[in-house]
Amino acid sequence: MKKIMALILIISIGLMSLVLYLSIKQINFINSSLSTTGTVIDFEESYSKDSNGNRSVSYYPIFQFVDTQEQVRKVKSNVGSNPPAYQKGDVVDIIYDPQNADHAKINDTFSMWLGEIILGILASLLFLTSGGYFYFKSKKNKLKRALLASGRQIEAKINSIEKNTALTVRGRSPYIIYSQWQDRTAPDEIHLFKSENIWFDPKPFINQETITVYIDEANPKRYYVDIRFLPKVK
Repeated sequence: MKKIMALILIISIGLMSLVLYLSIKQINFINSSLSTTGTVIDFEESYSKDSNGNRSVSYYPIFQFVDTQEQVRKVKSNVGSNPPAYQKGDVVDIIYDPQNADHAKINDTFSMWLGEIILGILASLLFLTSGGYFYFKSKKNKLKRALLASGRQIEAKINSIEKNTALTVRGRSPYIIYSQWQDRTAPDEIHLFKSENIWFDPKPFINQETITVYIDEANPKRYYVDIRFLPKVK
């Protein structure tokens, strides 16, 4: 799991770098371009299929404008949509490269920044997912160290060892050890504990009815189920 999250984090940073590069490139294009107006004269249809084989179509507007050399230019937008974002005959704002008038774009947020927005959202989601994983793992390890150093050691009765089917990685789900403990000083309360995820079946390595748990006496909800006796996964 850690390796997968590390890979996702690297990918997210790479995507963020790509978004930054594309954004700078786009800003440079905007700053060096000339502005004019053009007219949407047609659409180019582009077909694609999803993973289920369903066919869809996107409409890419073709617009026409006159550059500073009085040359009529016809350019297909690099951004398509369904339904079409424009209609034939629509007048649109155009920006184009004075050194290469065929490098032209419709000057609106959708046409100018759609790619960067999509990549940015994807990069953010991947970064938040992987970054959150490492943040909470670091926080959990800090709590674990503190409890091992100064927490109260108790023996909790093992209730069950079950698969955590809520989490699946490469077709595999980890195991969790569930246990409970009743404090003699508060017999009307039962404290329930669960171990961290274990990426192999621990049953063959458990021959006792209890498991050691370290708790924060001020707040027993802060605890660590000690599974250090189990073999390490290499």
